[in-house]
Amino acid sequence: MSVKILILSDEKYEFQADYLIQSLMIQSGNTIPIIYYTIGFNSKLDYPNLITKYYPKIDIYGKEFWFYKPNIILDAIDYFGGNFLFMDCDILVGRRFSIENFVNHNSYPLLSVYPLAFPIVFGGNISDTKIHNPNLTYIGSDGKKRLAVEIDDGSLSGVPGTIIYNEAVMMQYLGVSKRTMDYVATMFISFSDKCRDLIFEWCSIIENKWILSQGKEFLPLWEETALNVILWKRGATQNYPQNFINTHRAEILQMVEQSDDLQNYTIENNIYQYCRDSREVVFYHGFKDREESQKALEFLKQNKHYEKNKS
Repeated sequence: MSVKILILSDEKYEFQADYLIQSLMIQSGNTIPIIYYTIGFNSKLDYPNLITKYYPKIDIYGKEFWFYKPNIILDAIDYFGGNFLFMDCDILVGRRFSIENFVNHNSYPLLSVYPLAFPIVFGGNISDTKIHNPNLTYIGSDGKKRLAVEIDDGSLSGVPGTIIYNEAVMMQYLGVSKRTMDYVATMFISFSDKCRDLIFEWCSIIENKWILSQGKEFLPLWEETALNVILWKRGATQNYPQNFINTHRAEILQMVEQSDDLQNYTIENNIYQYCRDSREVVFYHGFKDREESQKALEFLKQNKHYEKNKS
């Protein structure tokens, strides 16, 4: 069963889409159809397996670019049909990528577990002086009290009066009492026609003007918060293990690509760069810098050549 790649971008970040496509071509040639939605512009990219589709800007989203995801996924289901793998454009794929691993037979999309089980967003009074407040707590969606500094990466620390936003308010709004599986990230999403009903519900939340007016209280991590809560609401239990690394640096991609023995390893002690198992790492998320992306692509080309000759 063939799977199509789905990506989207605005004109400003088309270079990221280009780098992602190049990484896909390195690993899979031009065998996979890539459907590229261009937000408010006509693309100049030209690849033999690339299908471009213009998509108008949506005023209510403003600068919140991530809100386009559910709408475009729904449009792709209705316009093209079949099986898809959606990917953010700041992703590069590595040598372990195989599109056959992303066929989804479920009635809900499949996503990857996130490094942080309970991600939060700071609001209100935010300290840039790195003074930790050991008494700053919040209630997780499992009902347990947690210290904010337990999952803080060290670059941002809570101070008295800080507000912490998580998925608990949206859970209460949709009548979801507990999680049915771990928290997942929306940087890549495997889905098919069978998922249309859930995607349609996801769109309805994102397009609800009252919810959008509430800001981070309801959607602290934008479309990701909404999708996680909808998945729990519908009793979803399956997902992918963490098969990505958050990084914007070529040297980290190179390290993981060349290693098959990194298990439960936090790269540079940065929780966002947690590697569950390097043998399962397929995606590298966060490549927004042109120079680092180009260096990473050059390594992927050389490594692909080496692997081919070795076999």
